[in-house]
Amino acid sequence: MYFADFGLALSSGFELSSTEAEFLSDHLSYDRCDAVSHLLRHHLPDGLRGGGEHQAFLREWIAGNRPAGVPREIAALLDRHSPAAVIIGEFQRRWLTVSKRTPFPAAEIEQVSGTGAAASH
Repeated sequence: MYFADFGLALSSGFELSSTEAEFLSDHLSYDRCDAVSHLLRHHLPDGLRGGGEHQAFLREWIAGNRPAGVPREIAALLDRHSPAAVIIGEFQRRWLTVSKRTPFPAAEIEQVSGTGAAASH
């Protein structure tokens, strides 16, 4: 996984139009959610999902249907980040396949994360 700081693209340190400021405020949790979604999608141990589709595995995990033998540390990551990863995965699917105007689900992510958007940075 690579991390980059593209913060100058939309930084609160610049004078932003009201539209830009609203966009920034609505998307503060995107980077964090995208990073953990990537972590859960691409860096779980081989075989953990049992060959199942990623989103389906996360939905089953959230519902309490969990494979045996998942290491405690990985289970804790899944417990903490699966709800937001499911939401961001669905958002990205809709954005890519339905419309580039698909609204970012900031309120849903905030609800499952238990943190305000400001706390995510």
